[in-house]
Amino acid sequence: MTENTTQAERLPIDPHDVFTVAPVAVAAPDDVDCVIHNIETGATYRLNDVGTRVWELLESSATAADITTTIQAEYQLPGDVTPQAVADDVTKIMTDLRQFGLIALSA
Repeated sequence: MTENTTQAERLPIDPHDVFTVAPVAVAAPDDVDCVIHNIETGATYRLNDVGTRVWELLESSATAADITTTIQAEYQLPGDVTPQAVADDVTKIMTDLRQFGLIALSA
C-alpha cells in the first residue's frame, strides 16, 4: 500500500457496491494477462486471465457479487473450488486494484 492511500481505499469491498475503472488507470492486455498502470502514481498491477476478466467487467461498472457470479458461470472451476472461494478471490483482486487507485466506487 502506498503512503498516500486514502482511508476509503483501505475499507473492505462490499459485495453490493458498484465499482468502475478509475480515470487514471490504463490497461495493456496481451494474450495471457493484463498490466494495469496508474498514470498518476506510476504503480502497476499485473492480472492473470481471470483477473483480466474481472477488469473487463469493471470497465462497465460492476459489483463484486455480480463479478463473482459471472466468473463462476464462465470458468470451468474444479469441484473443490467453492462459491465462497471465488468470492474471496474476486474481493482480493478488487481490494488490490482499489489500493493501487485503479478502481473506485461509482458515483
